[in-house]
Amino acid sequence: MTNRIWPADAINGAPAYSGRALRQTQAPFLTGATSARPLGARSGVRPGTSTATVTATATAWTCRAHAGVLDVMTAAESGPYTYAVDAAVSGAVDASNASNPRTDIVYVQLSDAAEEGTPGQPPAVTVGYKPGVAGPTAVVPSPPVRSIVLAQINVPKTGGGNPTVTWVAPYASSAGGVVTFATREALDAAVVAVGTLGLVAPTGQIFEYVGGSAPWLHAAGAPEVCPITFSSGTYLQRPAEQPFRIERQGGRCYFVGTATSTDGTGSVTFNGNQTYPLGTIGDASFRPKEQVSALVRFGTGYAVLVVATSGAILFSVPATVTYSNGSLVFAPGGINWTDRRL
Repeated sequence: MTNRIWPADAINGAPAYSGRALRQTQAPFLTGATSARPLGARSGVRPGTSTATVTATATAWTCRAHAGVLDVMTAAESGPYTYAVDAAVSGAVDASNASNPRTDIVYVQLSDAAEEGTPGQPPAVTVGYKPGVAGPTAVVPSPPVRSIVLAQINVPKTGGGNPTVTWVAPYASSAGGVVTFATREALDAAVVAVGTLGLVAPTGQIFEYVGGSAPWLHAAGAPEVCPITFSSGTYLQRPAEQPFRIERQGGRCYFVGTATSTDGTGSVTFNGNQTYPLGTIGDASFRPKEQVSALVRFGTGYAVLVVATSGAILFSVPATVTYSNGSLVFAPGGINWTDRRL
């Protein structure tokens, strides 16, 4: 065991700094410490790195200049490496398959024989390419040891057009900072410390990690949206310009949208004290923990709207009323409830 500080002037040759020692003392500036890797970090490219860093044609791939962090060695005390690629790197793309598509990867790989790898080989970071296996469902190949994947190259079958590139690189982050994710799927798959904030780069949404089966709660930015599936025979329809939906933002779910009356024949009658189904909230995490009931404007009168814990949305009116097609405007906007995970 060695306790280290840096930077400090050496006195009588101590301290002496190795590569591992310097990596360990830069770990406090990076997020990603876990109980298994207390000196580790989150591997990834620097936030702000262009999603077009990797490009591809039918014959060649190119990776442009960028920088990042690699915590990919087996030893928990190895510490995180920082790296930089300061010029474009290119290589050949394997020929397409005549019958099936294929998914290839472009990756960054670390070699340092002082930790693990080929004895005597100088330390290096390498940008590489690995083709996948063509098939009806293109399977993403596994990356090499001590590497992170930057992008996937989606190669269609011969005659199916040019390859496309999907940027999948994780993002490094400073300690205590917001962790950036390339996609919502990447955020959902991440396991981080409770209280960590995650930014989904394409949408600008920020989430807080709280753990559990649905660990990420929306905290800021554009709301999450859950559409409502209208029930058959509900006698109400959604205007295309303002569809019914549930929006979730900052720990609360909001009912948004309007509906109008229709039965296809010219008018519709709603009987007093009869319950009508409106629709269902499909995503269980958007449903309330306890049943929500509220009075809402219903044409020239009012209706009782109920949002059940099952996701069912129901309404009833106190007295029988008839509306011609489209003349009823039903707008329960403003009804809201606490995110059921809180």
